[in-house]
Amino acid sequence: MDYRIILPTIVLGATLALAGAGCTGSTPTAKTAEQPAPVVQQTAPAPVAIPTPVAAVVPTCTKAGTVTYVNTDDTNAKWTISLNGKLVATLDHGGESAVYPWLETTGVTFLAFDPTGLGGYIPLGGGHEKLVAVDHCTGTVSTFVEPRGGLSLQLLSADGSKLISLAQFDGTAGMVSHIYVWDTKAVLADSKTAPTHDFTMPDQWGMIGEFSLNSDSSKLAFAVGEGPDNEHGAVYTLDLTSGKFTKVQERADGLLFVRGWNANGTVNTATTFE
Repeated sequence: MDYRIILPTIVLGATLALAGAGCTGSTPTAKTAEQPAPVVQQTAPAPVAIPTPVAAVVPTCTKAGTVTYVNTDDTNAKWTISLNGKLVATLDHGGESAVYPWLETTGVTFLAFDPTGLGGYIPLGGGHEKLVAVDHCTGTVSTFVEPRGGLSLQLLSADGSKLISLAQFDGTAGMVSHIYVWDTKAVLADSKTAPTHDFTMPDQWGMIGEFSLNSDSSKLAFAVGEGPDNEHGAVYTLDLTSGKFTKVQERADGLLFVRGWNANGTVNTATTFE
């Protein structure tokens, strides 16, 4: 910044006439005296704030794509994954398996890759073993398996950014259930990434399932139960910000099921499985 000093010139003129009565000789010549002007310092302007550098935002893929999957052998162990008709990956479970469509978002198709042939009493539904993501822009296929294994992957948020998984452990008084929330993009990039949240159920139930996120993915609803003898159950919500569990409904003579969220923010429940 160029700071300028303003130096106005002030000229002071004074004529001194010296006359003495009865004096002889010439009158002294009048003199003009120049006085230096006072220095006026201009106030410096306030310094200009330099904005903090912001990291460039890397856009996510927004390209549309068609993902197909085909079983390649009679054992249902190997599946080929293609993007727009071009082979991009082969999935091999090492045993009888199946691929399911899970979620379609802008730029990414999410699939589930699971073993088949499992049975038994699973009234609240099961989860998935492996998450498969196909990037429409690069054709890259990424996978994630929850470290504790099993059919633990339960739900993806509508935009694919959050992944919900479940783990249950035998406790001294019953089953202890943990609900994990993962950053989907982070775990697909590095399977060793830790979950962003680990919530422990305050009550003990043998079964848990039917997970559903509300419209802004801030709350999770799910069903719990006991059975097959003397079936009974309940529905809970979990606030993902505060970690608070709330029992919203309980049934003593049967199971309850979650059918999503109502427009007023309450959970839509049912007494029959659909």
